[in-house]
Amino acid sequence: MKLVLALTALFAFAPTPADTIAFGPKEGTKLEKRFEMRMRMEKRSMSMSVGGQDLPAEMLEDATMDLTSDQTIVVEDEYKKIDGDRPLLLERQFTKLAKVQEQKVLMVGMEKAQEEKKEKESKLADQTVRFRWNDKESRYDKEWVGDGADSALLEGLEEDMDLRKLLPEKAVSVGDTWQIDLKDFGDILGPGGKLGFVGDDKEEDSDFEDNLTGEVTCTYKGEQELDGRKVARIAAVCKAKTFQDGEEGEGPAMHMDFDISLEGEFLWDVGAKHIASYEMTGEVAADMKLTQEIDMGGKSGELLIKIALGGKIEVEGEFTAK
Repeated sequence: MKLVLALTALFAFAPTPADTIAFGPKEGTKLEKRFEMRMRMEKRSMSMSVGGQDLPAEMLEDATMDLTSDQTIVVEDEYKKIDGDRPLLLERQFTKLAKVQEQKVLMVGMEKAQEEKKEKESKLADQTVRFRWNDKESRYDKEWVGDGADSALLEGLEEDMDLRKLLPEKAVSVGDTWQIDLKDFGDILGPGGKLGFVGDDKEEDSDFEDNLTGEVTCTYKGEQELDGRKVARIAAVCKAKTFQDGEEGEGPAMHMDFDISLEGEFLWDVGAKHIASYEMTGEVAADMKLTQEIDMGGKSGELLIKIALGGKIEVEGEFTAK
């Protein structure tokens, strides 16, 4: 009996087996990487003042502001050379780069809602970029494969679209947690760096991704079999804030503060040593402020509009060997 109790105690306090989750695809591996982001927001509340005088709330009840944003990024990466957990030579073909933004606005004085749709593309589409690790400078040198496009497009590109910084720094057991700064989170909301999205209005990339702050808490959920392969499950909770400024021609100046909360799961292919897929969903809230100097009977006054928006955000990625 004493022996049984001793063995029971031994197993009860034995350390939980730890798993190593590592990056390291075989040289020559080709991966198609697809990223999707969808955001939907609508007006929750609104106030307006002209020359410091607030408009009655009942005048704003029927005001409408609906904003949507859809982004699709598809690339094909070929790992030409690998050294440990870093590609030494990688070639990336940009297969699809598309961003669609829509808005529906009904303000005081409008007879009907105005609807606008902006479709943005990038000159990176169908181009191939070579990333070569420069050990002396501890950075990647970038060059076009073939004729290429404007060399300025290379400057803002980032090599890591593998979400490598998602990984824990050591072996982990089920239930272990670790935190990652949002800026080191593989740019989930904007993978690959600045991708040169430009619409008919010649608008450049926004500062949405650049201004992100926050953190991600990851929890290891263990391994499971999926479609004949072993994957490691990593749950993630993301809390982020960002802001964006803009001004359209002679229209009002705009400032938006965003508060984003996301939860989801990442699946890491243990055998192939690269991410397999991920999905995150959550809430987004935004406070928009629009300001403009207007003529008030020969005097200058300020038009100030404050709008609180809320809605849903979804991000997902799929990584498929070619």
